[in-house]
Amino acid sequence: MKRSIEHIEKMVCQHEGINPEKLHSRDRSEPYNTVRQMIMTLAFEQGHNITLTGSYFGRDHSTAIAARKSIYNRLDTENAFRAKFDSYRELFGKKQCLPVEYFKEEILRLRADIGELQKQLNSIEI
Repeated sequence: MKRSIEHIEKMVCQHEGINPEKLHSRDRSEPYNTVRQMIMTLAFEQGHNITLTGSYFGRDHSTAIAARKSIYNRLDTENAFRAKFDSYRELFGKKQCLPVEYFKEEILRLRADIGELQKQLNSIEI
């Protein structure tokens, strides 16, 4: 099953203990840069195209290509990094049970989105 980029981002950030908002900033410091590159690569491996993957983080396709190249180079040279990345591949490669907290957060986010959309609809005069 193809996972959404948002889902991949949430799960990786949760495991890494990183605030997802920092990944969408221009911050290129560690660990944000590496986590962003991992998410781009995982999204590509899940079947998302390079352009979409880059634009999700406010970058262009060439940044996503460079990210993928950087991750694959590290996989060839760093065993510890390979083990971590392979665990993410395994996590997204098979069905998994998501924690209840994930669904609570997702429901709250969706309710807020629906509330905002309802306000916008109510402000439209026909």
